[in-house]
Amino acid sequence: MRLLEQAETVLGQNSPAAAVVIAYAVLESCLEAVPTERCAAYAASIERWRALRNAAVDAGGAKPTLNEAIEVVHGIRNLIKKLLTPTDSSESEPSLTVSQLRGKYKYVPTSSEAFIQRKAEELDLEHG
Repeated sequence: MRLLEQAETVLGQNSPAAAVVIAYAVLESCLEAVPTERCAAYAASIERWRALRNAAVDAGGAKPTLNEAIEVVHGIRNLIKKLLTPTDSSESEPSLTVSQLRGKYKYVPTSSEAFIQRKAEELDLEHG
C-alpha cells in the first residue's frame, strides 16, 4: 500500500502516466498471490487499467488523463482491499495445532537449557 501512496503523491505532482504505471505494478504484484477465480468478477476493470498502463508506457500512445489516473489508483486500492480481505471459506478451514506442525520433532526438547546441555555433551564427546 505504500507504493499506492507514492502513486497518489505522483498524481499530486500532475504526472498521471507515472501514477498509472506505479499503481498497476502494485496490482500485478497483488494478483500473483490471489487465486484467479477471485479476480474474475473484476476482469473488465483490470483489463481497462492494463490498457491505460500500456498507453502510459507507450512512447507514441495517448497518455492517460489526470481523471483516468485518479480512477485507476483509487480503483486499484479498493480492489486490493477487497481481494486481500479473508473470505469465509478460509476461516472454516481447521487450524493446525503446534503438535501437528512439529511432526517428527514433536518430542525434541527446545528450551535453552536443553540446548546448552546437548551442546555440552557434544563438546565432551569431541574433546573428551
